[in-house]
Amino acid sequence: MATSWCAWRLATSVSGLDYYAFWETVRFSRETASKANGIYGPTNQRRLGLAAERTVASARTGVRQTEAASSNLRLYEGRIETLATPFFYAVVSILMIGEYERDIYVFVGASLAAHAIGVALLGRMLRYSATLTAWGIGALGLPFLPFCSNLS
Repeated sequence: MATSWCAWRLATSVSGLDYYAFWETVRFSRETASKANGIYGPTNQRRLGLAAERTVASARTGVRQTEAASSNLRLYEGRIETLATPFFYAVVSILMIGEYERDIYVFVGASLAAHAIGVALLGRMLRYSATLTAWGIGALGLPFLPFCSNLS
């Protein structure tokens, strides 16, 4: 439980650089009428970047979203990287309503829940006790750098 709380605090204290790329891609896909062009490839990534720049310029955009968008645009030279699979974007689209602040909390919560469920299923498959499985959830949480990176 303490590990989950620490992971939650860590993930909700940052702007969500990686999540923003997923979020912006889904938001752009929803708003764009010409979905036939897709989201992959340098030209379409640049179109995503232009959409992100317009979002950042809006007065309604929150601080966390502005930081994440600006970091992405600087890091990828005005583009938004689209490295995830279409299935991942479909799952993210189910979780989001289009409000970045609310959506990042939902994503972090869903990621933590998926982590706990995955480790619990693995523990059950390996016939570990509930106590050992709970320890596994904690041990593979916060100190596991790929997990922490994915949350933030």
